[in-house]
Amino acid sequence: MRSTYVSQPFQYQGSKRLIAPAILHKLQLAPDSVLVEPFAGSAAVSIRAAIEKRGRSFWINDTNEPLIDLWQAIIEDPDRLMKHYSELWHAQTNNPKRFYFEVREQFNDTHKPADFLYLLARAVKGAVRYNSAGQFNQSPDNRRLGTHPQTLAKRVRLI
Repeated sequence: MRSTYVSQPFQYQGSKRLIAPAILHKLQLAPDSVLVEPFAGSAAVSIRAAIEKRGRSFWINDTNEPLIDLWQAIIEDPDRLMKHYSELWHAQTNNPKRFYFEVREQFNDTHKPADFLYLLARAVKGAVRYNSAGQFNQSPDNRRLGTHPQTLAKRVRLI
């Protein structure tokens, strides 16, 4: 069992990043296996398995549709996603808290993956919270501005 640190593209409450090595050890995957991660969240188990070349393909699933759309953008068009995220991150400089709420409102209307990535990078504890109307309503962590675009781009490109 390897204990190498694997950095996730975004923090996500309930992430299995720290226990992914133990999960993979229990799964005993053959090299030609398909790993199905039904409650993907940050896809920590699939990412760890891919880095360790355990399995030939990975199927990530989650009931949070915007989260799956974000994963699709990370996998299929990371450059475009990172360009939009970088634009958002740099646009927050004048009033980060107000900007966060503006992006949150925009995300609730459009569900754009880059908006969701920005919200995850800034949300308190990486916690995803929705109200009864299905709108993302988590507050920003006002102690930080979220992951710098260059750092995030490196993490996304590891996938």
